[in-house]
Amino acid sequence: MVYSLIPRYFPHNLDYMRKRISFRLLKNLPAHEKRITVPTLLTILRMLLTPCIVAAMVTQHWGTAFILFLISVITDFLDGTIARVFGQKTFLGACLDPLADKFLLISCFFTLAFVQSPLFSIPWWFFFLVLLKESILIIGAVIIFSVMWHIEIMPTFVGTFTAVV
Repeated sequence: MVYSLIPRYFPHNLDYMRKRISFRLLKNLPAHEKRITVPTLLTILRMLLTPCIVAAMVTQHWGTAFILFLISVITDFLDGTIARVFGQKTFLGACLDPLADKFLLISCFFTLAFVQSPLFSIPWWFFFLVLLKESILIIGAVIIFSVMWHIEIMPTFVGTFTAVV
């Protein structure tokens, strides 16, 4: 889905460009892009489940953490499917969905790396590699948007596969 906020004419004034990259960008969105849909609510639910998953992992309730993680994965699948099938794609959903995924991924890896558990643990350096990768993706998206005034946010099979693995 492409969300373009390109001005009608190329601004030659840098102050004008600076003012355009602000929260006033949201005023340029049509009303139907600002609504909260079922897929957006599922994404928000996934964001709210993340601290619960981390709390379950910290307290060594691995069964609960696993069930909550499965619910998060199911909501991730459902929000994308519902948005595509029922035409409920929104700018808010397109922005929140990858952030919710990154929040869940980084939180779980952080917990596995720094909370001692006889059952599960990963090396700390692996967590930092994941954090670096996610940071590069976020910074890259911000740079692309600031240069091109639009960004295409679309899930790919490779991205979905690597998230599942």
